[in-house]
Amino acid sequence: MRRRETRQRLMQDARTCDGEVSPIVETIDHHGLKARFLGKHRLAVDRFYERLSADLISSEAAKKVADRLEKNRGTLFTFLDYDGNTYADRNPAE
Repeated sequence: MRRRETRQRLMQDARTCDGEVSPIVETIDHHGLKARFLGKHRLAVDRFYERLSADLISSEAAKKVADRLEKNRGTLFTFLDYDGNTYADRNPAE
């Protein structure tokens, strides 16, 4: 039962932040990785991080994810500022 409650809280927390990130994905699908279209999402990214730090997150697992996102804030959304970044450019492990 406890595992189920944890999973439900994690999903609820994910839905809370999803509204800020989904428009970025839609822009990429429609226009590609062009900085002139993606730059408008900088405010959405700032709102996303404000929600992470506003203690709206209730589950322990979601807090761990939020900590990792905050730790990588400087590099996670850099593709918004530069044209033509591909997945391979952002993943040196492959």
